[in-house]
Amino acid sequence: MAEKLKAKNIPALAIAENEPGFCGHEFENILVSILGPDDYRGLFTGKTKWDDKRVTQAMETLNKALSYANSDYLSTSWGDITDRFMADTAPAMMIMGDWTHGVLKEKNFKNYKSTTAPGTNGIFILLSDSFGLPKGAPHRDNALNFLRICGSKDGQDAFNPIKGSIPGRTDGDKSKYDEYQLGAMEDFKKNTLVPSIQHGAAAKQSFVLDYDLAINLLATKHDVNAAQAKLMQAATDADFGMA
Repeated sequence: MAEKLKAKNIPALAIAENEPGFCGHEFENILVSILGPDDYRGLFTGKTKWDDKRVTQAMETLNKALSYANSDYLSTSWGDITDRFMADTAPAMMIMGDWTHGVLKEKNFKNYKSTTAPGTNGIFILLSDSFGLPKGAPHRDNALNFLRICGSKDGQDAFNPIKGSIPGRTDGDKSKYDEYQLGAMEDFKKNTLVPSIQHGAAAKQSFVLDYDLAINLLATKHDVNAAQAKLMQAATDADFGMA
């Protein structure tokens, strides 16, 4: 499909990598598709090494995917890519999370469909947006009351339909959710769950920063060996069993 679109001068993939992060989101999907859920999780325990040839393959796949992206992806921001996606000359596809669904809903843009990223059928890459209670908070009772509202059925059903996400509860009022969200709820029940790197569910933030810099190097210089060496060093620094 990407080749056919390219022949018509249409980018297949929307990318916004004017700063590190967006390609990190793309890359974790590719990693999952090539490694599978067990070996993907193994990246964070030392079971799967970051110099594994399949990690190399994933980086080569991202490199190839970037050749089908909007040519100005290095000067396009994450905040602008959704508007670009809605334009008549838009890239055809985005690999994004449910927050983008929420943005498109807010903009009343309906001319799109959703599906899984290539090779990830049956796998759900997850993160959970959360409100916390800091230790020693000066207004603890107020904070607890706020958290009770957020975690309640009514609170979840007020927040998530607008956000584009799904509730953390299983008793949400399904009449309040759209087709994409209902499908995501079903997928969450039956799919294999794996944690997102980019969005902080798989590893500590110091690793995410190093990970983003490594993938940004790949996106800018297209040097797989150099980028993979940076990932290996990041894993060693994070104590994933590479040392």
